[in-house]
Amino acid sequence: MKKFLTTVFAAAAFAAPLAGAMYENEFPFIIREPAADSVVNVSFLNHKPAGKHGVLRVIDGNFVFEDGTPVRWFGLNVVDNRVFNMYAPETAKTVARKMAALGINIVRIHHMTAGWQNAAPFFKDRAESTLEFNDRALELLDRFTAALKEEGIYVTCELPDSSLEPALSEIPNGTREGFDLKLLMLFDPEVQAYVKKYVRAFFTRPNRYTGRSLFEDPQFVMLGVVNEVAYNYHPKGLAGLNPYYTGKLRPKFREYLKRNRLPERELDLSLNDDASAKFWNETMAEGYRMWRDYVRSLGYRGVISGSNVGENFYHTQPSLAGDFMDAHLYWGYAPWSEGNVRILSGGRWSPLLKKPVNESREKEKYTKDLFARFSLASVAGKPLISSEHRTAKGGATASLGANPMQYNEYRAAGLPFFSAVHAFQEWDGFYLFASQGTEQLNQYERMGHILDVRHDTTYLATFPLSAWLLRGGAVAPARQRVLLKVSEKDILSTKKSPSSFGSLLFNTPERHRLELAYPGTAYRPEDYAQVFGYASSRDRKLDDIGPVIESDTGEFRRNWEEVYWVLDTPSAQGAEGFFDRTRRFELNDMTLEMESPFGVCFLASFGEAEIAGAKRMMFLAAGECGNTLAPGTDPAPNGWWLKGGSPVVLKPVAGTLRLKSGRCDVWILGEHGERKTKVAEKTDCFRFDTGRDRTVWYELARCKGRDDAGAVLPDNPQKHEIPHMADFKTAKEKNSKMSTENASETAPLRLTADELSIATGSPEKRTAVINSRAVPVWTFSGKDADQSVAGTISRLPADCRGVKVEIVVAAAGGAENSGLEDVYRLHLSQGAGKAPEDTCEEHMTPVRTALSAAPGLPRTIELESYCATDPDRPLTVRIERCPGDPADTCRCPTDLLLVRVTPVKAPAAPFIVEDAPGYNSWPMLQAIGPKLVCAYSRGRGHDIVESCRGVYARTSGDGGKTWSPETLISNAPDCGEVTIGKGLDADGAMLLWVRCWGAKRRHDLYRSADGVTFTRIATPGLDPMPMQITDIFSVPGVGLMALWFAGNYSDDGQNSWGTLTSSDNGATWKQRVIESGLPKSEWPTEPSAVCFGNGRIFAVARTECLENTTERAQFQLESEDCGATWTRSRTNIGDVALSTPSLVFDEATGLLSNYYFHRGRGVLKRRVVKLDRIIGNPLAWPEPEPVALGSTAFPDAGNVNASVIQNVHFLAYYSGTAPDTFVAVSSAAAPAGATGENAAPGKQD
Repeated sequence: MKKFLTTVFAAAAFAAPLAGAMYENEFPFIIREPAADSVVNVSFLNHKPAGKHGVLRVIDGNFVFEDGTPVRWFGLNVVDNRVFNMYAPETAKTVARKMAALGINIVRIHHMTAGWQNAAPFFKDRAESTLEFNDRALELLDRFTAALKEEGIYVTCELPDSSLEPALSEIPNGTREGFDLKLLMLFDPEVQAYVKKYVRAFFTRPNRYTGRSLFEDPQFVMLGVVNEVAYNYHPKGLAGLNPYYTGKLRPKFREYLKRNRLPERELDLSLNDDASAKFWNETMAEGYRMWRDYVRSLGYRGVISGSNVGENFYHTQPSLAGDFMDAHLYWGYAPWSEGNVRILSGGRWSPLLKKPVNESREKEKYTKDLFARFSLASVAGKPLISSEHRTAKGGATASLGANPMQYNEYRAAGLPFFSAVHAFQEWDGFYLFASQGTEQLNQYERMGHILDVRHDTTYLATFPLSAWLLRGGAVAPARQRVLLKVSEKDILSTKKSPSSFGSLLFNTPERHRLELAYPGTAYRPEDYAQVFGYASSRDRKLDDIGPVIESDTGEFRRNWEEVYWVLDTPSAQGAEGFFDRTRRFELNDMTLEMESPFGVCFLASFGEAEIAGAKRMMFLAAGECGNTLAPGTDPAPNGWWLKGGSPVVLKPVAGTLRLKSGRCDVWILGEHGERKTKVAEKTDCFRFDTGRDRTVWYELARCKGRDDAGAVLPDNPQKHEIPHMADFKTAKEKNSKMSTENASETAPLRLTADELSIATGSPEKRTAVINSRAVPVWTFSGKDADQSVAGTISRLPADCRGVKVEIVVAAAGGAENSGLEDVYRLHLSQGAGKAPEDTCEEHMTPVRTALSAAPGLPRTIELESYCATDPDRPLTVRIERCPGDPADTCRCPTDLLLVRVTPVKAPAAPFIVEDAPGYNSWPMLQAIGPKLVCAYSRGRGHDIVESCRGVYARTSGDGGKTWSPETLISNAPDCGEVTIGKGLDADGAMLLWVRCWGAKRRHDLYRSADGVTFTRIATPGLDPMPMQITDIFSVPGVGLMALWFAGNYSDDGQNSWGTLTSSDNGATWKQRVIESGLPKSEWPTEPSAVCFGNGRIFAVARTECLENTTERAQFQLESEDCGATWTRSRTNIGDVALSTPSLVFDEATGLLSNYYFHRGRGVLKRRVVKLDRIIGNPLAWPEPEPVALGSTAFPDAGNVNASVIQNVHFLAYYSGTAPDTFVAVSSAAAPAGATGENAAPGKQD
């Protein structure tokens, strides 16, 4: 019963090769300007006009306008002829409206000065001067940027256009040999003077339609100094420059050496010499700062970056001089890396195939895919964009010259994935490359250049969704932040491009937020869950990583082995990729079943509400598309150009979408996103087939009904009015708050006796008189075992993640409470519909309660407080009476009146303390003032003696949201070390017991005043040698005390337990045995104790019994004489499985909270009671409540340990599946004073 459920089918079902195969029902479709009221139109996200919020600033590493409005960028490069071939005035407006409707809010103007740009040549006579512009070109540019402004689309570019080449007369030494404008403008005064003239002429010229120059208009929102400049990125580099220019560098280098007190040497233009390399990076940074100061002098007030190439640390470093970072990211653009690319049958490839580790250490070229290379520019405190991005080029897999290239007919899968990860990382935007080509609007409709998106239908079809994921706050930011520290040595070791990266750079961005700190980067260690040095991180081997990588928010995951990606957020859900094996996806609000072997299928609600309550939703179903080819034509591109003509045709995508709440009318949408045909009415399930319906978009409109207030809901389309969650700051703050909410309940569902039937044995259905009313009941004999009845809840609420199950029973035959108890047991199962093999019954723990005080009086018994469920499946509830259980002492019949099933939402997710590879486990949590300290152990598995197991700690000053870098407490090579107990000494410092198990066994006690530095203060000699010493507490008149237990976990009478006391603040300890010679079934282990005055001590201990009877219950230990003598009894806390308790006592309210993790069920629970109510009354513990969830893998989750700060209980535990588990911290509000007053098992009804 998991969040994501998949159905696996034989791969042979899709064994037919797909590349080049002909599909039936191929159909033409072109994305045109979406209608204003179309559900796919997301122009409401834009600020209209662009610039209305003022100048862009950088605040706390984010882009924020000067009026406080945050922004992210979903952009498009408009290249060469595309900028200038909108000759009719209305054409520019049409193009701008289409861009805005598809989600674009920024355009990068690129290659406008290129010699091949012939729509309107940029210069009057480029051979004579590149400082005199063609007025026709400027008019068309002004018209286009004015149209963009009106639609809320901002503009950007670099200082010199990327294709700017001065006339020969404008080159200082009069020759093009060894002339590289991009390099020279960073240090050569003569070249800088030329570029300054160009900048002044172009950027300070007023737009004839807006009246403002680019530098004056806040629409020109950001600026790059120069495009794609970095050592070794261009083949010739510094060594290729004319000596006329490098001669000017040499005296600068000598000054650099003198300033840094370095020995004299010649400038190494190849930069193999480290001093030369550092000098050049410093020169580049100085150049970026010079250009920043120059444009500021001309009145520009926006933000500025350096360059945008980040092949390695060395390339990235100079751009730290800018306000923000920019790094180009092309997926599948480089030649294949031999032996590094896996391809599916039929020659199918997608970036989603990439394993999230570095699969090559040899001049890595496959880093062009996914996020490793891009992450080099994810610098702490700086925004990050990608001014050129493409998930794949158009066309089928083919070759360009002698090098195989990663063209990709499956390119539609990738952009939603990229947008979601971008938002998850809180990166700030990207601009797709590109809209380019020579034809005018509507001249002909085919895919031309391999990078041209204009008629790439399935790629364009994903734009509204992708923009929403990036800009609309639809994706929650990562919960954890990881920092990678880069040293000067790391930088200088990666001068060549490309370079190889550690696996963490591949693995982290899809799991946690990743930031880098270069030398001089300011950061706060306490803001990060983990801090790594780059050199050491490269040695972390992740080769055994599983096939699924998932975000720490749980909102998306990628199966790189099967090659699909799943998204499940409140406003966008679906899957993209290949569906050879997995075809069914269970999501929060929908079920998706795929028939096609490939597709991009997502349901989204844009702007108005989450899917569960949205009135209108878009469903995207896109696959492959291409130009129409003559029979027998090789689909491989011809150089940069795709073959074939119009129309663009699409391969169909088919499957079934099933909603989990409400019913909808379903409309086919046309090329303008307009409603065409209603294909389904008032349904919660429809089969889509884009070949049949000839579309890539559907609209789901919820049927007319009533809202919670009783108002009639309209069924007419509504325009979006507000930008939903465009305020990322609000979403970020909401995510960062430590939740103290436990699982919340909704109205219960009921199964009466008439809705139940015999499941096993022969219970009797009859009519009984209860409270003077005749009601149907099922009667259990009280003598015959295996009597049960069952009933089915056909539908659970869509947001239900678990259920609480209660029964109402009454004793038949006049039995009354004279110390008698009965026992009941719950069994749950959920049918799987088409996959009956998924059906299994879960057998819960038997529950004991006392009979009612008066004969025939009904009572409510809670059988399960939280059991995970799948809301899309029917739930079968079976109730069994257990007369064979030792606690069932009532031999009289009992009547079952009612089964009450209450849907429960999942508790809030915890914060992660440590999830480094390995078995992170057995945490101890202690508050030192306002600071939390979490100590834990890490090894390779559930093994306490492995020599690699060490003990570590982290601290948190913000309630567990973020954690400091890891501190090593101890990791001796000759033993396994495990955290086993904690507490405070008389001075308020933390004490920590560490068990050291090897050839010799001992227990070390450490002290820490700050949670960072730990000092060993004691290693007591003990006999018997405890298996564990538990938490330390203070006993007035005695000093410090801890309970211990020792034994061999057998029934041979070798088990014992007792106390340790210290009268000198932990320096020495006195051991005392309380009980010995115990069988395992009577042995209290891992106890937690509290002292509550007058020498009274109360403890709860776990049981090692795993029998599924009421004998499997926690023990209660009580002392009234400061621990000198004790009584032990068994409680009614039976929902345990090797569950370690942790107690919190509130002296002000008298309330005791018992926290424990129900292993195998994956639920952290607490029971709250007035302490004086259960003293001497161990069967009076009230029902539990769920607090947090964890893994159901036994025993790879559990061992809760609690601490308190003010009115919040903080709870550390571990969870996962061996060999990798993580340590987490959850929280619960301290219970109110009245809690537990009337809480007792078997409440009367």
